[in-house]
Amino acid sequence: MAKEPASAEEEFQYYTQKAGDIGRQLGLAGLAVVWLFHFAVADETGSPAIGLNESFKTPVILFIASLGLDALQYLLGALLWGIAFHQDSGGRAYQDKGPNIAAIVVPVYLIAVKLILMAVGYGYLLSALTDHTHWLALN
Repeated sequence: MAKEPASAEEEFQYYTQKAGDIGRQLGLAGLAVVWLFHFAVADETGSPAIGLNESFKTPVILFIASLGLDALQYLLGALLWGIAFHQDSGGRAYQDKGPNIAAIVVPVYLIAVKLILMAVGYGYLLSALTDHTHWLALN
């Protein structure tokens, strides 16, 4: 039996969810790669601390910013759809009045910014890794 074609709404939900999931996984993976290069140090009081080379600072900031936008996207989405739902007395805001454009446009922009931050973060991470990796040819 052939599968019915998905609606534009279903396709939009699928691709925005996948973009968000992949961006989140890439952010966590980037932080995991940076973590491989950490080292133990002592702070000025002699307490143990975590050290990272300065070249990893920018990628870490960009990955964390991207993950923060990920959380903000869900918060804003819930807020915008909640407002649309409560503005209609029967809770039929989407079905009767059409889609909440702000709740569609805002996540798309946030996804774009998240993925741009992620791409730039990976560019900086690649630069940091090439500066700190020594490739050896084994015979």
